[in-house]
Amino acid sequence: MQNHNKKYVLKYNDQNGGLVQNNSDTGAGAILIENYKNKNGRRDAAVILFRNKHTTNYDDPGGIRENIRNTNRREDLKNTASRELMEESGNFFRISQNTFDNNCAVRHGQYVGFFLQVSSKKGISSKHYYDNINRNNINNNAYNNIHNMHSWRETDGITRVYITDLINGNINNIRGNMKINDANGNQITISGRTKALIRNALQSNLINYNGIANGQTISLHYGIPCGKHPLGINNLNTVCYWI
Repeated sequence: MQNHNKKYVLKYNDQNGGLVQNNSDTGAGAILIENYKNKNGRRDAAVILFRNKHTTNYDDPGGIRENIRNTNRREDLKNTASRELMEESGNFFRISQNTFDNNCAVRHGQYVGFFLQVSSKKGISSKHYYDNINRNNINNNAYNNIHNMHSWRETDGITRVYITDLINGNINNIRGNMKINDANGNQITISGRTKALIRNALQSNLINYNGIANGQTISLHYGIPCGKHPLGINNLNTVCYWI
């Protein structure tokens, strides 16, 4: 990806090509891209976004870079992206930090967004996301503080937005949040942070209207038993797409 605009793309270690993470990096997230077919039969590359239940804006699942327990170090940015994706999708997506690629990431200020194009054999069904959210709410009430899954209940909606529509919607010149129709024609608001990450990825040629510019797609498995939450909380029968 040597033609990337250095204003946006992460800096690399010349020796091994790895990500040089700054102490000032405060957070990270994941923006998944899917070749999505809408209710009218249109199929195009689309970003998958989640509705923040507090702001009602649609965001990339991401958040604060946490400290590693019992150390003076903070977690790897890839781990932040993986953990936040799992939590904010209600365990709908469970993608290993090793799946994220340093060459498929951009910055917005002190926040890093990792882009990943995904697919699943029978498609990625939003129904399972809503099933998971409902299970999380029910189980959280039943288990009280012992199995508190507050971080799994930060979103209450999922949608896709076609990259072509973002380009045609003048994403390069809009400041702040962006109002746009999602892939099925519903008007939504994309948060300024998420909009900026997508804009930066487009301007750096990391993504285009077909998705990830290098064409690589990660095939996700589908199922219920996907191990445990890092804090030891079991998944309470939530369905996930995982790798």
